[in-house]
Amino acid sequence: MKERREHPRATITLSCYLEMTSGAAFDGYTEDVGVGGVFMRSHGFAAKPERAPRVGDMGMLTLHYSKASVKRALRLRCRIAHTRPGGVGINTFYQDLSEEQYETLEQIIRTGGNLP
Repeated sequence: MKERREHPRATITLSCYLEMTSGAAFDGYTEDVGVGGVFMRSHGFAAKPERAPRVGDMGMLTLHYSKASVKRALRLRCRIAHTRPGGVGINTFYQDLSEEQYETLEQIIRTGGNLP
């Protein structure tokens, strides 16, 4: 299968939180992370199937990472790109990030979420 992503993704497991504009919210973890998006898994998708994200839904994704052993968070505006049982592919609007936030996202990808 040909890779269609504009930005490559790295296999990184981070705690994350997805809040949809509908008000539904889900705790979960990433399976992979890239500048353009993530794949997120959550038990909440199956537990609340009527509220589970659908393709095209908009929201905010919060990635939890560590910097110098301090827990931090990066919030990204996002859109659901595809769904699978137990997981969703999420496109992020990385263009909305400040230069500092974008550099943080790149460091998260390079370090697996454990920034020096």
